[in-house]
Amino acid sequence: MKTHPISYLALCISLCALGYAGWLHLNAEKMAMNALRQRERELVEELAPKFGDIYRDMIPNRPPPVNKPTTFKELLEPLSHLMESVGDPAEPTNSTSPPK
Repeated sequence: MKTHPISYLALCISLCALGYAGWLHLNAEKMAMNALRQRERELVEELAPKFGDIYRDMIPNRPPPVNKPTTFKELLEPLSHLMESVGDPAEPTNSTSPPK
C-alpha cells in the first residue's frame, strides 16, 4: 500500500483537533468563571450609582463607601445590614412616634 502525504496531513490535523479538545475540556471551567466575574463587574459598575442613591434615601447617616463595589456581595452589603436591623429594639429609629 502506497502512503500518501494527504493521509499524514489528515492524521496531524486529527491529532491537533484532539489536543485542542482536551485543552478546552481542562480549561472550560476557568474560562467560564473569568467570563462570569467580568460580567458581574460590568453589572456592578452599572448598578452602583443607582444603589448609591437608594442607600442615601434609606440610610441618611451612612458614610460614603471607601472603595467602589466590585461584586454583588459588596454592592448589596448595606441593604443586608439594613434588613438585619429591621425590628431590632436596640437599633435607634429615625422617628420618635409609633406608626399609625
